[in-house]
Amino acid sequence: MDSPAEFLLLSDIDLKTSIASQKLLMLVLFITDGNGLCYLVESGLMKLPDKIRNKVAIFKIDHKINKESVITFGIQSVPTLLFFQDGKLIDKIEGLISKKELISRIQYYL
Repeated sequence: MDSPAEFLLLSDIDLKTSIASQKLLMLVLFITDGNGLCYLVESGLMKLPDKIRNKVAIFKIDHKINKESVITFGIQSVPTLLFFQDGKLIDKIEGLISKKELISRIQYYL
């Protein structure tokens, strides 16, 4: 993938379905278009090493449009990155995170 725009953008309904059916570690980034911090986190996710990228499913969701998911997961600011495994929320990161810390957090769950 060449650009953060290539992450699949989910709706509230898509998110519910994906959480229930995803077999890989699932990362969901809550974003707002035009937000520089969101772009930085997206870019960091895009630059994950292939050995990690191949073991995770990464999606994004626009928090302004998908209010049900915002309420369900208590999203208070963007960017917020949620981690799901076996249909359950297992971790939540609000704001910026270094690439090194992001890799460490993902590897913890793999």
